[in-house]
Amino acid sequence: MQRFSLRSQKVFLFFVLLFSFSLLSQTKPAKKQVTLLQFLPYNSTKDELVEKKIAEQLQQALQDSAYSVVETSRIGISENLQEAKLQASSYMIGGYYHKKSGENLEIYVQIYNPDTAEVIDAINLTQKIPELQGIDLDKEEMKVSDDTVIRQAAGKTLIKIRSNPKRKIRNRNIEENLSSKDLAKQIKFPIRKEDIVKQSEEVFKLLGETEVVTASRTKESLFDVPASIVVLSEQEIRDRGYTSLDEIFEDLPGFDAVRTYGTDHMNAYQRGYRTPFFQRTILMFNGISENDLYAQVATVTRQYPISNIKRIEVVYGPASAVYGPNAFLGIVNVITKDGTEIDKDSVNGEVNLQYGSFNTRSIDAAGRARYGDFSLAVSGKYFQSDDPDFSNRGGYWSDYWVGNPRVWGSLLYYGDAGKPFGKYSDPARNWGSVIHMTYKNLKIGIVNWDKTEGYGPYYAGDRGQPMTQWSKNSGQYYFEYTHKFGEKFSSYSLLLYRDSQIYGNWGEASPDGEEGQEDYSYVSYTRWNTENSSILVNQNFDYRYNRNFQFLFGLKGEVKKLTRNYDIPGYWDAYSSRPYIVDENLYPNGFGVVHSSNLLYWKPPSPNERRMPLDNLIATTDQGGFFVSIIDWRKFRFSPGIRYDFNSLYGQSINPRITGIYKYSPRTAFKLLYGEAFNEPSPIQLFGGWNGRNSNPNLKPEKARSYEAIAMHQTKFALHEISAYYSRYSNVIKEEAENAGQRRIYGGEYKLKMNFKNFWQNARPIGIYLYYTYLEALSEIYYDHQLGEWKTGRTVFKQYEYLFPDIAPFLPRQEYYSTLGDISPHKLSLGLNLPIKKLFNVNLRAFYVSKRQFYSRNPLRADGKTLSPHFILNSAFRYHFWQHGFVTLKVLNVFNHTYSVPGPEAAGAGDNYYERSKDFQSSTLPQPGRNYLMTLTVKF
Repeated sequence: MQRFSLRSQKVFLFFVLLFSFSLLSQTKPAKKQVTLLQFLPYNSTKDELVEKKIAEQLQQALQDSAYSVVETSRIGISENLQEAKLQASSYMIGGYYHKKSGENLEIYVQIYNPDTAEVIDAINLTQKIPELQGIDLDKEEMKVSDDTVIRQAAGKTLIKIRSNPKRKIRNRNIEENLSSKDLAKQIKFPIRKEDIVKQSEEVFKLLGETEVVTASRTKESLFDVPASIVVLSEQEIRDRGYTSLDEIFEDLPGFDAVRTYGTDHMNAYQRGYRTPFFQRTILMFNGISENDLYAQVATVTRQYPISNIKRIEVVYGPASAVYGPNAFLGIVNVITKDGTEIDKDSVNGEVNLQYGSFNTRSIDAAGRARYGDFSLAVSGKYFQSDDPDFSNRGGYWSDYWVGNPRVWGSLLYYGDAGKPFGKYSDPARNWGSVIHMTYKNLKIGIVNWDKTEGYGPYYAGDRGQPMTQWSKNSGQYYFEYTHKFGEKFSSYSLLLYRDSQIYGNWGEASPDGEEGQEDYSYVSYTRWNTENSSILVNQNFDYRYNRNFQFLFGLKGEVKKLTRNYDIPGYWDAYSSRPYIVDENLYPNGFGVVHSSNLLYWKPPSPNERRMPLDNLIATTDQGGFFVSIIDWRKFRFSPGIRYDFNSLYGQSINPRITGIYKYSPRTAFKLLYGEAFNEPSPIQLFGGWNGRNSNPNLKPEKARSYEAIAMHQTKFALHEISAYYSRYSNVIKEEAENAGQRRIYGGEYKLKMNFKNFWQNARPIGIYLYYTYLEALSEIYYDHQLGEWKTGRTVFKQYEYLFPDIAPFLPRQEYYSTLGDISPHKLSLGLNLPIKKLFNVNLRAFYVSKRQFYSRNPLRADGKTLSPHFILNSAFRYHFWQHGFVTLKVLNVFNHTYSVPGPEAAGAGDNYYERSKDFQSSTLPQPGRNYLMTLTVKF
């Protein structure tokens, strides 16, 4: 499956490039007229020969590229702009030169739009001789001829004009090559000042007017969107020094981020809903789900390139009314550039080279091209790291347990990723690519990635080898087509094929339960595999009857081919595509499982990774449709919607949504929201997963009902939002693949974003954000560690429960709903971004997580232990060292704070590190101390 995906991508990309080159070779630029002014001296004597050569070179360059040139000798910018407009010139070129004896010629070129009478681009070509103290330079050897400087100026001017057919104002070039020069202080140019300095009130436009598309599949402002939403812009991502998607969640409100450094690297619980994996929030790229097909996990690690990200929209609350299954807690939609944002007939991009702590190396690059109606955007990333070494932090990750010969026996002769078993290591190798091609209304997209990582501290070291490599890959190939039927009616069509594979190695030591044999294990080193694919068709319509009424509706059909059980030759009683006939007396648990006292171990064969046998596959179908309307009446906006879905396994689900918004003023709005959602059981829990355990084909979908009130207010420089919500969940699916009880979650959030005038001249505004989250997550069931089973808090009398009559007649009063655990009641995130002139940028981000109880299943909770609070400061420092490049130093955990986060899944290992662990998953997960990452960015 993986080989097919990679080969298909290469062939597809080859034909796209061939098509784009054919367009480039056949299209010719249209002929346009340019008015050419006489160049004038600046702080130097008049040189008629220089002026003549400048005029000749510019005229020749323009005419060779099919531009007609009109020369004028009139003095005065405004007068010539009026004349150029009357002559129907598309551009006007003027400028100045500076020349002194013994120095190189310096030329300033300004490009004007006669229709708007404004500067749209600027060039400053200089070849100044450096003056170094204590070094004598031969100025004649350092001299650059006037002809060379003039020829370079003419060439660059032609490029600027050809690459800007729409005559857009290029503020960065104007600021760097004109506004910041002494020339602009002595001569008045028609520059749109507020776009350059960005310190007028226009800079502090209403943040609430930011347009988003995720919540309702249509463009809406933050004040109009029927949800609570956070938007991260491209500039914010760059300022904060983010180099991978996982970094954003620690700074977001409403998320409890758990960096596991395991096979999925990160888990995140949105709005207090703890789950075994990150599978109740949908991760999207450009509106298309990236959650895998087998476990439904959003794999947020270091595989995605971020160099081409335009913005990230984070939606809070159920969204099944629009997006259907699994839009349960919210959506994270990553929106990338598709090439249409750049000027026609141009190419640009960037390359990011990264190196840092833990021998981390990465390259993240993006390129965009546009010619006529065709555009192409390509981004890719390769990441490699050793990840932190936690063996010196004590616990089950120490080499004592990882390399214990009684525990691991002859398995210690093996290894993975070029490293031997018995020593802690956690290597990671990830790559990903995002490709978008557009031609008029057609878009073709590919999102392809592969990640291979060790288990790290995820499992106790006496049960799993941390360096064993586990992999996951995904391929998305889709066509999108949009069409407008007049001004009011439009359609969106999507055809998507996707495949996802989960596979890898697993080195296990399962304790021998016989008395006196507790230090020994049944060990195995096996390879696992799944293969899953789907074909999806979406057809959506958008009809705007008038400015006050709009409705959207759509239909969906999907066919999935899913793995039933992991294919694991030789592992206990697991399914195997390579069955072997062996002596059951010698191998009662599978031919890949032996006792650690055995002197030899033979690794069983790998599964058939070319094709999953048909008897281990199941086909499912999904159909669905939705209807959402937007009604504006005076100061009110209503957005009712409903969706119907039917699945061939678990049946139907109906999910409504209703939103009322009252706009008290243009800067103040109040929202009331009600929404429902459902989360379908994942195939890994339905069909068994590893070896037939923890399977339940009768699992029902989880159901969510959420109520929320939001108030938003915009001041001149800040956007405030405060929200309170209450959510009820039923048929909760636990890690044991059971529908078990209900949950109630109460929460509140405060969000503040500010931009205000910078005290440094010619610098961007100072930015500040502050997020506060309060959460109380309650569960109807709790884990009784004495009995070793889950019990309900809903007793007969809702007060007392009859348990052990011989010991104690009654158990003391139980809470009707008890604290779920692993969810922080209070979380605070704050950040400051300080641009210093044009060269430096300082970004400081901090988050505080309060004390929290452990998950109900975690044995540390039974011991009365809690997880200590922590405050972490992160930083990013950026220095621009030339026009098209900068370097960023990111320092994480600046204060080198030692802290841990809650363990994953059942988190049952415990912390009695002098004995064998109680279960596989670690009860707590250590986090790294101070670490660094340096990024060199080159833009072109």
